[in-house]
Amino acid sequence: HNTIVWNNTGAAQQIGPGAIDGTSTNNLIGIDPLLDAAFVPQIGSPAIDNGGNPFNAEPLDLAGAPRIINGLIDIGAFESPFVTFAGQFPGLDPNADANGNGRTNYYDYAAGYDPNEVTVPTAVATLSRQGSDFIFESTLRLNASDVFTGIEGSPDLQFWSALQAGLDFEDILVTPEASMRVRIQQRLLFGEPAPSRYFIRRIYSLTP
Repeated sequence: HNTIVWNNTGAAQQIGPGAIDGTSTNNLIGIDPLLDAAFVPQIGSPAIDNGGNPFNAEPLDLAGAPRIINGLIDIGAFESPFVTFAGQFPGLDPNADANGNGRTNYYDYAAGYDPNEVTVPTAVATLSRQGSDFIFESTLRLNASDVFTGIEGSPDLQFWSALQAGLDFEDILVTPEASMRVRIQQRLLFGEPAPSRYFIRRIYSLTP
């Protein structure tokens, strides 16, 4: 259980007791686990929070870190420092709206808030004019394995296009707001859009 087998070559072998067969569970077999050079799962790794807690009896992983972070054990010998929606809020539907603020539970989580908390701000992203600059502000959860983000613009709220860092906007300030949340300020580089009404939004997704 909780075993990774990936990129192996040569004949099958069994060293010591145990086997990975139809009775074992919570394994990654033949799937790239996205590990770093120290074999720790990185952002986007399918090993994160997909192990089975009952199959572990150790308080620490092989690096001496807590064996279970975020409530669910990772597959493999090392625990990742990243979190997931499923681990943070087990049983909560990511597409529902637990606090009734008009956004999905996943959106609140990705923006760095607790989707169960009724005090989550109704607006987590704003566009304002400061002198000759247009400044877009939004929040983002840190250390999340399942949050990929970008910025889109639209003249009419119907057709959206992706904005490119360095071409359409630049980061000017990143401010920690909470232990798992930062506020990002970005300056738009294309001046006042035409038509004069233009909309900006931050998108959050489970995949790149």
